[in-house]
Amino acid sequence: MSVVVVCWSISACLLKNGYIPFGKGPDIDYDPVCFDLKSRKKNREFSIVKLDHEEILCNERIKVVAELAPTLEHLVKTTIELANRT
Repeated sequence: MSVVVVCWSISACLLKNGYIPFGKGPDIDYDPVCFDLKSRKKNREFSIVKLDHEEILCNERIKVVAELAPTLEHLVKTTIELANRT
C-alpha cells in the first residue's frame, strides 16, 4: 500500500458515502484504501477497505473490493509481521 493522492471526483464520492481515503494499492493499482466510517466499532476503530476506483469514476458507485483489516491497529500489526518475515 502506498500514500494516496486522490482526484477531487473520487474524494467527493468517497467522503459523501462515508469513506476516508489514506492509501492505495501497490504499483499501478489505483484502488483507494479507506477507513469505512459506517463500520465504527465500540473502541472508535473503523474497518479498512479497498474500493474499486473505476466503479467510482465511471458510475459514481462504491464497490468494496476487499476488507483489508477490521481495524487500523490490526493492519499495522499485520504489516509489521509481514515485514519481519522478509
